[in-house]
Amino acid sequence: MDHPVEQVVGRQDRIPPNGTVSHSPPARTSFATTDPERVGDYVRRAFGPGVTVRAEEPEVHLRVEGIHAGSYRVDDVALSGASVTVEPHPVLVVARLLSGSIDWRQRRAGDRFGIGDVVILGDVDVGHRSRWYDAGAVVVTLTAELIQRVAADDSEARVRRVRFTGRRPVSPAAARQWLQTVGFVTESITNEEAAASRLVIGSAGRLLAATALATFPNTSVLDDRRVDRSDATSETVRRALAFIESNADLDIGVEDIAQARCVTARAVQLAFRRHLDTTPMAELRRVRLARAHDDLRNASPDDGTTVTLVAARWGFPSPSRFSSLYRGVHGRLPSQTLRGDER
Repeated sequence: MDHPVEQVVGRQDRIPPNGTVSHSPPARTSFATTDPERVGDYVRRAFGPGVTVRAEEPEVHLRVEGIHAGSYRVDDVALSGASVTVEPHPVLVVARLLSGSIDWRQRRAGDRFGIGDVVILGDVDVGHRSRWYDAGAVVVTLTAELIQRVAADDSEARVRRVRFTGRRPVSPAAARQWLQTVGFVTESITNEEAAASRLVIGSAGRLLAATALATFPNTSVLDDRRVDRSDATSETVRRALAFIESNADLDIGVEDIAQARCVTARAVQLAFRRHLDTTPMAELRRVRLARAHDDLRNASPDDGTTVTLVAARWGFPSPSRFSSLYRGVHGRLPSQTLRGDER
């Protein structure tokens, strides 16, 4: 008879039950067992107390290889011989089926997911039940708070509460974009230099949430209210710019800027469009590129500084993307600046 095997590498995080956004250093978890009791215990600890597992066959098999970063996680899950019941809680769960199949039910709706399907397995604040038949899947979990904050950062969307209205991607191209994003984020947060930066962890989570909003039908709609227009003043821009300059080293978004200035996120977006013809996030990126430029100028390869390290420090998980942005602004590659070619 097989014996349970459990190995936890680093710290085992669980998505916060209140959905609060946090960007912890990523931790890896590896777990495998055929013991039904251990399956249920692990799933509750890892995914929340509202998740229960019921054995449907004499033997249950569970294997999980995951990486967790507070407000989001990416897990490679294999489960057979069991059904999973999830009570309503503030997270979004997106899965891509790699093997087997899953019978799924949410309220009165039901579906069967097969190999290659990209689907919302668990909607925000809506319970569901699923039966796993030798199923393997890449499962991404995002807090509702992270999704809402990213929706507020979108200059074309403003809603009080995002709701997803469909389980499947809006198009095959959207599904492919989701898969590419998951791969990019996984690679970014498993890179040791990049993963040491909280800005990288935060930006990777925002990218996942933004891609989920672009991939699946949801209620993100434009809401241009009178109070937003009246607050979109040059003074709002001035104060927002000061906040960005003072906090560029932190994982901030439009909602943080708005809260600090006591206006709505939509007002900040409108103000930047009206007075600067740009967006707050574009301005934040400009400031971070300037700080990275200063760091590269003041360092040298001899002291251990690398372009990847500087890029990660200022929230750019992809060195190639950072190099492209940097060259567009400064007319040279960051590696040239680090070597002192411009001095």
